[in-house]
Formats: sequence, structure tokens, C-alpha cells
Amino acid sequence: DINEIIALCACTNWQERRDGLMSLQYYLSQEIKLTSGELKHLTEIFTKMFMDSHTKGWGVFLDTLHEIIKMHKEDLDYWVYVLLQRVFLKIGGETLNSIQSKLIHTLDLIKYSFPVSLLIANVYRFLLDATQTPNLKSKTVVLNFLSTLCSQQDAAAAISTTPNALQALQKLIAFSQDSKSTEMRQVAKLCIVALWNCNTPAVTMMLTELPKEQQDIASNIVHNHMRKTSNSSEPSSPMISGSPKPLSPSTPPFGDQEDVYKSLRRTTAEIQNYSFETLGPKLDRDRDTTSQDSGISQMSAGNDVRNDIGILEEKMEDLRPFGIRSGARSLPYTSVNGVTETDSNGCRSLGDLKDSDAIVKEVIDRCCIDHLTPLAEKRGLLNQILDLIRQGHVQSILTNFK
Repeated sequence: DINEIIALCACTNWQERRDGLMSLQYYLSQEIKLTSGELKHLTEIFTKMFMDSHTKGWGVFLDTLHEIIKMHKEDLDYWVYVLLQRVFLKIGGETLNSIQSKLIHTLDLIKYSFPVSLLIANVYRFLLDATQTPNLKSKTVVLNFLSTLCSQQDAAAAISTTPNALQALQKLIAFSQDSKSTEMRQVAKLCIVALWNCNTPAVTMMLTELPKEQQDIASNIVHNHMRKTSNSSEPSSPMISGSPKPLSPSTPPFGDQEDVYKSLRRTTAEIQNYSFETLGPKLDRDRDTTSQDSGISQMSAGNDVRNDIGILEEKMEDLRPFGIRSGARSLPYTSVNGVTETDSNGCRSLGDLKDSDAIVKEVIDRCCIDHLTPLAEKRGLLNQILDLIRQGHVQSILTNFK
């Protein structure tokens, strides 16, 4: 009888209350839904149970609460604020680790059971409720919960359109300047960043309505976070159009392969962009700005040539680990400036090319600055050098580079 079960749940004796909770779990397992009156009576009883200092029976209580939420989540909107309030405060108290785990699970269940707009509205309400005096641990849990809500679908509209959103943002900014707790400041800053990332235009508009001092605080928090994020992530090279291929099992290991690969790609691209026409027009291939400004694309006679060759020669030193290898596909990259291993502007692969020493000698003879070889032929010869580099036949290039 459900009425008898509810009466047992309301008992002050913890053993009778536990029996009532166990019976309620069995009743719910039969997929019998409670009436609105029965549900309201139970939620009132559960609200009081949260304040019970008796630790016995807490696990059974939380398990039963989970079943109530799962079955009646569409009918519990009126109770969400009280539920969140009780969970937040209980987590901030001294409880057994097993109970703490169940309380965290309760928060997760709440997060996925109720609309995100309803949850954000009630978190804002809790933050601004003057009757609540949460401790540091509870505040941290609240802010972390709000941060996770910002990653939920449909959260973007709710964070700014919810009533008291502006006052809640002011509260977060105040927490970020807490003078007593470093943890509180850090969690509040992360929460502000989460709101910003969730809906940047809306949060920006909200900030314009705040006093200048608070605007500056929030702006600094966001900018510092962006700067740290930018510094921690290594920018990818714009010269590389394909991701590196993994080395084959037969490839010998090197100390720092990634650095060698990057240097090799960079050097190869610079050779490809080399123009022997003094201040001549750019080749009809798209150029990376870094390559154009590196001093390689505009070489002239005399000291300029020697200086630039010196720079390029230093870069070629990074190729030496590959000089000991030969055979097709010895270099672990897909393409340079969009040129694949097997197709370099229509040039043939290494298997069809002449001996590498002969190719290098022909380049030396025909691509001198004062030689009258047409630009198109020079470009074709340099593309053969590219093919040699891709296939790992670089010893002749290193020997004759000057």
C-alpha cells in the first residue's frame, strides 16, 4: 500500500524509515507512477531527510531518490531548486566517501534529467539567495556544476535570458576576487570563461551593463585564459598540407623525430620556393608568407647569395639522419605545399630519374645565376631535387650544396 509506504518514510525511527524506502524502491520497480499528491508528499519528506544528521540509511535514501528522479523527472520542476540546494549543502558537509560519491552521482542525474534552462535559472537563484550560507566546498561545487551546464545543448540562450543572469555574473566576478581562497578565485574564473565560451555575444552585452571595474576584471580573466590556451598549444606549420605518415616498422628510430620532420618539411618548402631571378616575379605556386620573408625567395648576387646559402645550408644539416637511408618512401610526410610524394608538378618519381649525382651536377651547371637557362627548365630541375630529397637521396646534395 503506497500510503503505508509513505507513512514509513516519514517515521523518525531510521529502521522504519529504511524499510519504507526499500518498499518504495520495490513499488517504483513495478513501474507504477505516483499521483501528484503522493509525489508532493514524498518530496516534502525527502527535503527533511536531507537535513537528517543520522548517517545510517543515507545510501538507501539516495538510491531511492535516484529512482524517483528517473521515473518522475517531468513532474518535479517545482522541486528542482530545493533539490539542488540540499545536494549542494550536503556535499559541502562532512560525509562518508561513499555518500559523497552518491551525492555527486545525484548531481549528474539531475544535470541530465531536467532542462538546462531550468537548472541554470535555479543555480543563479541559489547564488543570489541571501538566506543561503554555503561554505567554500559547497560554493566550489555550485560553480563547477554551472561550468558543466555551459557545455550542455541549449545552454547558450539560457545563460543570458534567465532572470537575474546579470546579478549572477556580478556574483561570479566577486567570487573571482575572493581574498581568502585561491581555489575559490580559480573556480570562479573558470566559470566566467565557461559562460563566455558558451555564448560570447550575450556575455559581452551583459558586461557592457556592468560597472567599468567589473568589466575590466571579467575582460582580464577571459584574455588571460585565452593567452594561456594559445601558449600551451603549438601552432601548426602552414607549409604542411598533410599530416605525417607513421614510420614503417623497418625505419630506424631517431631521438626526436618530430623536430627532424618539421625541419625537413620547412627546408624542402624553401628550396621549392627558391627563385634564381633577382627580384623576379613570384612563381605561380601559392607561397607561404614565412617562406617569402625568409630571404630565400629573393636572392641576388654577391654577399646576399652567400648569406642566404649559409642559412639554407644550416637547415640542410637536419637532413643528415636521412642521408644514410635509401629507397622509396623513406621520408614520413605526405606533402609539402600541396605537392605529393609521387607527383611534384608533374615531375617523375625517383624510379624514373637519372642518377642523383648527375641530377645535382646538371642543376649546378644549368641553374647558376648568370646562366641563360629558361625559368621553366630551372623549375623542372629543382623539382627533381625535391624528388631526391623526398626519396632520401640527399648525400650528393649535401656534398655539392655550396
